[in-house]
Order: sequence, then structure tokens, then C-alpha cells
Amino acid sequence: MSESTAKEWPALEASMAGRQNEMPVESAKLGRVMPMGRLSKLMYPDAYAVTGPMGTVAMNRELIEKDKQNIDDVLTHELAHVGQGSRGFMRKFYEPNKVEDEAVNREALRNVRREDIRLPDNGQIDPTIAERSRKVTRKKSNPKAEPGLLQRIFGREEMMPPENITGPRG
Repeated sequence: MSESTAKEWPALEASMAGRQNEMPVESAKLGRVMPMGRLSKLMYPDAYAVTGPMGTVAMNRELIEKDKQNIDDVLTHELAHVGQGSRGFMRKFYEPNKVEDEAVNREALRNVRREDIRLPDNGQIDPTIAERSRKVTRKKSNPKAEPGLLQRIFGREEMMPPENITGPRG
């Protein structure tokens, strides 16, 4: 990253230092991190960043800040593409989903605590999951021991189990 980019975008510099610790192999392959130029913004208007075949990463600061994206996630995603190398760049043309899935998974599996996870609202989310996952609280019950077979046959109280034994739980 150039000094001018680091001065203009200190959050990017700080995030890059963290990603170098998290992803040292990919960071070693990284060519350069720079702001996204006009041509890249025209070609990829919805991209937060793009990775070139030689390991360069161009970041779209305006879109990242407008959409309030986590810059650490964006850099992790792009560093995953850097780690795929030129072979990953070529795979983008015949296996685009696999190339993106690897980067998305790397981003999603970061060991961080997240406040909120944005899930797509495609109608497939079961709204009762949260209700069913709540801890079931059982009412305290103290069932009376019913007479067992031996009690009924012989009529002896010593055959009754003690009252503190409740039997199997259901």
C-alpha cells in the first residue's frame, strides 16, 4: 500500500495490518492495495473491491463506506482471491461460482465476534427456529409413586419406591 493511500484511508492501513497477521501466506503474495480507478468502477459498479491476476487489489472506498461494509471482511475476501493466484483468476472464467465461494467462505469463517449477520430474505428462513431453540423449562413436579406390581400383589408398603425417586424423565 502506498503512503498516500495509507494517509488518505487510515482504516484500510489498520485493517491491512490485521489481515497480514490472519492471512500471512496470502499477504505475502499481495502485490499492491490501491483505490479503485474510474475504469474499474465502470466495469464493476457493484464491487467493493477487485483483485487482479498479479495480486493487486483495488478498493472501492465510496461504496464500502456508503454500504457500511466491514473493511476487514472485504480485505479477507480479496486476500482469498490473491491466495488463489493466477490459476484462480483463470478459473473465474470456467468455474466462477467455485472461485467466489472459496472467497466468501474464507470471509465468513473469520474468527470474529459479529453483532449482526445479514441473511437474505428469500422466504426460506423458518421463523419458528428461534422459538423452537429456546431452552425448555420444565415445571417442577413431584409425582406420587404408584403402587408397583409387587405392592398390588402382596400389599406391602416396603415394596414402594421412596418418594424422592421420580423414575425416568420424559
